[in-house]
Amino acid sequence: MDKLAEFAEKNGLTLGKKCCHGIYKGYFVHIKYSKMSSPSCLITIVTRAEERKGALETYLRKHIREFNISNFGVVGLGLMVSPKPKPDVFASAQIILDKVTAHLMREGYSGAQVCPYCAQPLNGNGINVSESDVPFLAHESCFDSAYAARLAKEKTEAATDKKPVATLAAFLGALLCAGLFLILYLWTNIGAFACLFSPVLAGYLYRKAGGRESNYKTVMCVILSFILSCAAFGLSFAVEAKMTEGGWIAIGELLKHDGVYLSLFIVNIVCLFGFTALGGFYVHLTRNKKDKTPSSQMRKLVEEEKENSEEK
Repeated sequence: MDKLAEFAEKNGLTLGKKCCHGIYKGYFVHIKYSKMSSPSCLITIVTRAEERKGALETYLRKHIREFNISNFGVVGLGLMVSPKPKPDVFASAQIILDKVTAHLMREGYSGAQVCPYCAQPLNGNGINVSESDVPFLAHESCFDSAYAARLAKEKTEAATDKKPVATLAAFLGALLCAGLFLILYLWTNIGAFACLFSPVLAGYLYRKAGGRESNYKTVMCVILSFILSCAAFGLSFAVEAKMTEGGWIAIGELLKHDGVYLSLFIVNIVCLFGFTALGGFYVHLTRNKKDKTPSSQMRKLVEEEKENSEEK
């Protein structure tokens, strides 16, 4: 039995895929664990925290060392805490669960019997829902209202897509990396390492300039990076020819007869294509993560008993 399964069994929680969840000391909790993730462990405790966010953040900040906390955040539906990634991370998780739930209970923060959206008692009328894979109970009408509000907000944000300005920002990012290509080539004869950062920087600036995640963003960042990197490669040869006695004829002779020079030329070509593609793939992966909007991670969890009763 792995450590996550042991932790779930010890605390009476349901084991899921790289997580465990359930009610712990009166609160819905969710513990996600994966060695390859950042953070490796994330604890979520569902409670109505929006009105007293400052007080809860002060409490967590005060006990960062005692609880071995690496990071934390307080949102409307609860709090998220990441223990430091140590070998005994589940020991830290246990301390966090015990101490924080005790503090929440002592200070009167609402628990599993209260709808986290409206802060009113469920009185047996809650339905199973989840946000970001964290399951809890809530009033169906409250969940529907929150879901509709999230959709409306995302629709408004999508309408503010500043594509022309964002494209210009992406161009500037790719241009900066093209300049880096030129400098690296003239210094080391291998400038294509800059191609790895070109789509990434272009994508980052595209987003910062108000552009939205889309296929257009990914394709445009890759195209701009490739074209400007090729231009930088050509300019590198032009500068080198200008600085070399014999000019372009001498460069041609080097390509024909100097094996090292030819090898470096081939390495630059391969890296230009390969690193640009790799950088573009990274942009695509980060886009997929950001495509998971809050509304797309909100869903109702229909119980099997309810389905069976409806069929009957």
